[in-house]
Amino acid sequence: MSLSSKLATSATKTREKEILRAHRQKEREAIREGRKTQPYYLKRGEVKKEIEREKTEGMGKRARQKREMRREKREKGREGRDLPRVRRGV
Repeated sequence: MSLSSKLATSATKTREKEILRAHRQKEREAIREGRKTQPYYLKRGEVKKEIEREKTEGMGKRARQKREMRREKREKGREGRDLPRVRRGV
């Protein structure tokens, strides 16, 4: 593993921990105030969605568009693999 990938991984993990810590704090506060009786525990997928949302908020307009275009291109390729060759356009 390269140093840059290790740094990126550690940054992601720390961000996950921060999100979980903040969520737990909000849930504890709600229980203390009596708005809730039981805490809601975030699932891993929800944590990942929150991280992605924060990443896209930090991007500029052009970067978001490029990311969206790449995602659509990947999805189109995946869908094309499921289609018969005649309809795929090959």
